[in-house]
Amino acid sequence: MTFTRALATNNYGPAKFIVSANTYEGTHTTIASAMTAASSGDTIFIRPGTYTENVTLKAGVNITAYQGDGYNVNVNIVGKLTATTAGNRTISGVGLQTNGASFLEVSGATVGVVVKLIGCYLYASDATGITASNSSASSNIQAYNCIYRHDSTRAFIVISSANLAIFTYCEGTNGGGTNTASTTSSGALAFYYCKVTHPISSSGTGSLFGTYSRFTMSADNLTAVAHGGSVQSIFEHCMMESGTASAVTAVGELLLRNCIIGSSNAAIISGAIYHGDTLCIGSGNTTSVTNTPYYTDIGRYRAPYQPAFCAFNSVTDSNQTGDGTDYTVDFDTEIFDQNSNFSADTFTAPVTGRYQLNCNILCQQCTTAMNGKISINTSNRTWNSNNLVCETGNNEYNYSVLCDMDASDTAVCKVLVSAGTKVVDIFGDATDCRTTFNGYLAC
Repeated sequence: MTFTRALATNNYGPAKFIVSANTYEGTHTTIASAMTAASSGDTIFIRPGTYTENVTLKAGVNITAYQGDGYNVNVNIVGKLTATTAGNRTISGVGLQTNGASFLEVSGATVGVVVKLIGCYLYASDATGITASNSSASSNIQAYNCIYRHDSTRAFIVISSANLAIFTYCEGTNGGGTNTASTTSSGALAFYYCKVTHPISSSGTGSLFGTYSRFTMSADNLTAVAHGGSVQSIFEHCMMESGTASAVTAVGELLLRNCIIGSSNAAIISGAIYHGDTLCIGSGNTTSVTNTPYYTDIGRYRAPYQPAFCAFNSVTDSNQTGDGTDYTVDFDTEIFDQNSNFSADTFTAPVTGRYQLNCNILCQQCTTAMNGKISINTSNRTWNSNNLVCETGNNEYNYSVLCDMDASDTAVCKVLVSAGTKVVDIFGDATDCRTTFNGYLAC
């Protein structure tokens, strides 16, 4: 007896919708038709076979096959999967292969377009494998436990907008021919616990990240990591190998922590690189470091990403206090502002922490009848100095405090002189920095 399909959905099988080339084995013969019938919360199960078609993915609708079918490519989708709508969707246990265009495209401008790939075989055979051009920074691609392959001159992934792509426990293979870099010009490309067999590079506002991953270009003699973006890239506990080429290059700022880098090139690593405990192995296993080190000397280190600022008043501000007016001091010239957290007389804390803040103010035209105080006003509280006794003429006051600040809290410096008239000037000079405000993140 032959059983034929009787229902539009299968409520007794592994999923509500089952796709098979044989009509008697499923509810649909194409993935696209099953996707049209499905709605958020549904899963489409695919039986073994090759499906040459393009599919627009719906939010909340997952595609799956039996565990292991992706690695063995028992289920193979040859064509493009496109995601443009907000929400999550998961592809698991299937093979995805290009057919003249990328096998996965995340595009559009909708916020929160998310695609997850689990246990899949990803094959860039005749085009770039993944293209990400959605303009929202909250849109992303996440791949877990996937195997991927890229053939001659085919980039595995290209990010051209604000998207994030994360690969975790994934392994790549180069199918032969010229090895083309995966690139990001705006978003972020990250590899965690991966084997990466293609170069990766950034430009524009793109950034790169790696943790416990191996970037191996030894057989191709190509630079493994090339950071050219304006946003910092970070690699921790990674290995980069390049053969005869420089293994790592950076035009933008690149941070390496506890990495092993191998190359026979004289310039193993180069550019604006900071590193901590990074081993560079050249010809004959000799150590050769050609970049600026993160640690400047044994027992000494710099913290180039810690906020620190110093500003002063360059022009005297006349008649600002003396009658009890609480005056916010004008600090119109910056000596330095590491990480750009000081503006318009105000310091803004970039992170929650304890900040050391110091101010020095030279008050002029004072009288012995006057008295005053300095205060450092933060979003959490106001810190006041003790009453300051005035002498006739110039009086130089200073005050320091270790204060608590939350992220985005602000701090300004104020001075108040009372028991007189409003005749007190706040000294300023372009070369004499005696009215200053400075500070840094202490811990």
